[in-house]
Amino acid sequence: MDPRNPKNPPPSSAQAPTTSAPAPANPPWNPFQNSLHSSLTVKLDRSNFSALKSQVIPTIIGHGLDDILLGGVCAPERLVNGQTNPELTIWKRKDQLLLSWF
Repeated sequence: MDPRNPKNPPPSSAQAPTTSAPAPANPPWNPFQNSLHSSLTVKLDRSNFSALKSQVIPTIIGHGLDDILLGGVCAPERLVNGQTNPELTIWKRKDQLLLSWF
């Protein structure tokens, strides 16, 4: 018991720990989280397509850009219920990041 406040006992170390909210399952996509440029060690020429491909494909998949390049995902509709589609903005960023990288 706390002598300064006899009605409220001091907190006990045996109290249940508080838990924080769980992290989101899919954090927002950040196109600048990692640099695509630093992951390539081979420049494309007429004789090294296979070597370059062995570096490019895992990098694209690792950055979550494979849905556009390998999956044939087309751009989403521009408007949804008269409002700008937020999915289109994400798709454009991914598309332009891939284009600038190549």
